[in-house]
Amino acid sequence: MTIRYAVAIEEALDTRADYALRLLLDGVGVPARRTNAFGDADLVYAPERPAALHDRALWLEATGGDWDVWNGFDLADPPDVVRATYALATGAWERHWPRNAYGVPLGRGGNGELSSPWSLPHVGRYCETLADRLEAASRTPLRREPRWPDGKSYAIVLSHDVDAPFLRAPWSFYANRLALRLSRREPRAAAHGVAQLLKTLNGNRTLRLPEPRDDPNFRFDEWLDVESAVPAASCFYVAVTTSGEAHGAPVDVWYDFRHPDLVAALRRAADRGWEIGLHVSVNARRSSGRVAEERARLESVLAGHEVRGARHHYWALDADVPERTLWEHVAAGLEYDSSLGLNDVPGFRRGLAWPFRPFDREQGAEVPILEIPPTLMDGGIFYRPVAAEEGRELIRAHVADVKRHGGAAVLDWHPEQLNPRRLHGAGAALVSVLPELAADADAHWTTPAALAEWWRGREARLAATS
Repeated sequence: MTIRYAVAIEEALDTRADYALRLLLDGVGVPARRTNAFGDADLVYAPERPAALHDRALWLEATGGDWDVWNGFDLADPPDVVRATYALATGAWERHWPRNAYGVPLGRGGNGELSSPWSLPHVGRYCETLADRLEAASRTPLRREPRWPDGKSYAIVLSHDVDAPFLRAPWSFYANRLALRLSRREPRAAAHGVAQLLKTLNGNRTLRLPEPRDDPNFRFDEWLDVESAVPAASCFYVAVTTSGEAHGAPVDVWYDFRHPDLVAALRRAADRGWEIGLHVSVNARRSSGRVAEERARLESVLAGHEVRGARHHYWALDADVPERTLWEHVAAGLEYDSSLGLNDVPGFRRGLAWPFRPFDREQGAEVPILEIPPTLMDGGIFYRPVAAEEGRELIRAHVADVKRHGGAAVLDWHPEQLNPRRLHGAGAALVSVLPELAADADAHWTTPAALAEWWRGREARLAATS
């Protein structure tokens, strides 16, 4: 059954309302086609119920106001579900929320407790409510396109941002970086680099750089073994710009992606079906074409394996309008981005737990790329000291929440967390939970690129029947 929908609001808001309605109907999994005739519509979004609406059609009430400004309505039960969907999916609320220097919303209040509107995938909730209301109005069950393959009820995606695959860089790197920052009269950046080095060296008993086979951070093969046992594959997002380069930011990585042992590890992973993605540098968003250059640099060492997606270091998309940066991904030929995540809490930054196409409020247009929203980074639990069982239980609880709403749990665990000295045992906690998750027959395990491919196919099936 194709849902015919109509929109009757002021012209300036029409594109926004149409985007939000299609996002909801895609989430429900029903083909949809817009109509201008209220009498033919199965769903109408308008300030008042049209007189011509037939008795088996659904009316969604439209409210007025500036759609690009968060008005603080109740997310649990919004008066205008279409406007609430737009506000969440486009980040209208986060522009008025405390954020870090990279525009990422902060999830915890001053007392460390979770305090945010993203604790649930609200848009997913709206989709299920809309499905129920459509069935009640039409008195006919909906034939819905499955959200996941093979009858699975939710998905799990494993991914790794490669930030520190080695315990530290060669001494020459730190000397060159310090000289660069001082020559450019950047004392704060130079001090940041020194502080990074001191943090790295803290607690290490030797100043000699270990061989990769002895380096406690170099754990690629261990991750492959752990994930093969699930069984699953993951994605390693690799950076190609360091903090010691002219384009680099002080917080960019310190390793050389061309290191022979790293290249060999990445090729082994790719040959076995793991994905290699681009970990975009912090300043890439400031230079047109830089994302494409970084993608080409990474592909140059992968022996023919293609880089299909990206995640930004520090989630550093444009701080004011993240979608500005996503147009650079489109120009670079990338299929998806996975950067609209949170640092300090589990959650759903744009109200969604499955792929979607972002909307650029400046251009009033959908960005033709899939966003695969990360739902839990290791630091979202383990930046603070937690007991081992508490950490494991928080991972389980997050995945259970995603399952409850039929979403995709996109987990981002830095590969160096298998070093037991790092981040309060984050690596061991995830490793111990994975077998439990693998025992759930309802879970679809996939990589980000494979998830994007499945979702594009789902979009095509919906479009073909609309």
